[in-house]
Amino acid sequence: MMLQALYAGDFRPGEMKLEHPGCAQAGREIEQLRAELEQKLTGEDFALVEKLLDQTLLARDAECADCFSYGFSAGLLLAREARELVERQIGR
Repeated sequence: MMLQALYAGDFRPGEMKLEHPGCAQAGREIEQLRAELEQKLTGEDFALVEKLLDQTLLARDAECADCFSYGFSAGLLLAREARELVERQIGR
């Protein structure tokens, strides 16, 4: 049950490894570009690239968390609206 999973801390959507068709390919391309840059740049310049990648991942994680929260909230509002509509139609 969902409520039990929430209570027990077993519902962690941020840790799900969902496979989007383009995600694996994009990950391989990012790694290839990273390897090229590591060979072409000085250590100091490559450290900046690594820092850029780290900050990009942090921003993406924050954006994903915001999207999840928004989607979850919208789902709750939709469910409430649907329940209220049904209640009005059956005369409660």
